[in-house]
Amino acid sequence: MSKPSASGHDCDWLPPELEAVALRLARADAAALELARLVSRWSARGPLGLTQIERVPGSFDIEVTAIRPVPPLVGMLFSEAVHHLRSAMENTLYFLVEQARGSSLPEDEAKRIEMPVLADAAAMARWHTDKARRVPELGAATVLGRRIASLQPHCDPSTVPSIDTRLAALMGITPVVEAPLVLLQRYSNVDKHRSIRVGVARSMFNMDSAPAAARTRQFEPIEVGMVLETVPKGTLEFAEAQTAVVVERPDGMTMVAPAAELSRLHRHVAEVVIPTLVKGVALTRSLPPSMDLSDTGETARERLQAGAWDYAHDRFADEAAALYEQASREPALFLDTQS
Repeated sequence: MSKPSASGHDCDWLPPELEAVALRLARADAAALELARLVSRWSARGPLGLTQIERVPGSFDIEVTAIRPVPPLVGMLFSEAVHHLRSAMENTLYFLVEQARGSSLPEDEAKRIEMPVLADAAAMARWHTDKARRVPELGAATVLGRRIASLQPHCDPSTVPSIDTRLAALMGITPVVEAPLVLLQRYSNVDKHRSIRVGVARSMFNMDSAPAAARTRQFEPIEVGMVLETVPKGTLEFAEAQTAVVVERPDGMTMVAPAAELSRLHRHVAEVVIPTLVKGVALTRSLPPSMDLSDTGETARERLQAGAWDYAHDRFADEAAALYEQASREPALFLDTQS
C-alpha cells in the first residue's frame, strides 16, 4: 500500500465519469452530519426519566423510570451512509473495468463486478481466478487486479478504532480496532438481512460528592428500572447524567458513536480506496467530503472545486461544544420522591 500523498488538492485526478461517486460520498457525509445533530440534540434534551424511591428507611434509590425513544431517523441515516460508501467503491470499480475494456459490459459480466473483502492471499488468488474467467480485467496480473489486492485487509494495515484514542486514554479503555473494509461489508450485510442496531445503550452517571478516583469515566448500559445510585435521605446531593445514542458494531459487542464511525469509514473510502483504484496511490486530500448538493446550478466539477475538506464529525465539534455548554447552564432538576 502506498503511503498517503499530499497531492490531489484540486481533484483533477478524478475522471469526469466518477464525479457522481464524489457526490455520493458527499451525501454520505451530509447524512453523518444530520445524524450527529439529531443524536446530540436528543441527548441534550435529557432523555432519562429519574425518580427517588425509599425502599430502605433512611435512603433513596435513584431509579431510571423512562428512556426517551431514539428517533427512527438515526438508524435510517446510518444505513444510508453505509450504502453510499459501499456503492461508491462498486461504482468506481465498475467504471474502471469498462474503461480498461473500452466498451460496456454485458449484463452477465456486469453482475460479477464487486469489491471483494478477503481474509488472506489464498482467498484473493481464488477470487482473481474466478473473476478472470468472465472479466479478464480483474485478473491477478492486471493493474486493476493488483490494486484491488493491495486494498485487502491482509495487505492494508488500516484500522478503524471504536473510539478516538485520546478520548479512550482519558476514559481508561482500549479501543477496539477493525479493518475498515471488513467493517463496511459487515454493516452492509447486517443492514440487508436484518437492520443496523441503534440503541440507547450507554450512559454516564456521577454524583458530585464522589471522589475523582471513584467517578465513572465510561458509558455503561442503561435500562428502565436500573438503580443508578443510593443516597442518604435528608442529604442534598447533586449528580450529572450523560446519555448517548450508540450503534452496535456487527461483532455484537462493541458500541460506537455513529457519526464518528461513519466519518472514519468515509475517510478510508475517499482517501485510500477510491484513489488507489484509480491512480494506484492513497491521497490525503482526495475528495472534499462536504459539498453543496442542492439546486445551485453548479456542475458536479464546480461543486467539487468549492467543497470543504472537514469531515462531518469534525465540522460538528463546535456545535457539540455549544450544546454541551447550553446543557450545563440548565437549572438543576430536583427529583420527586416515591416512598
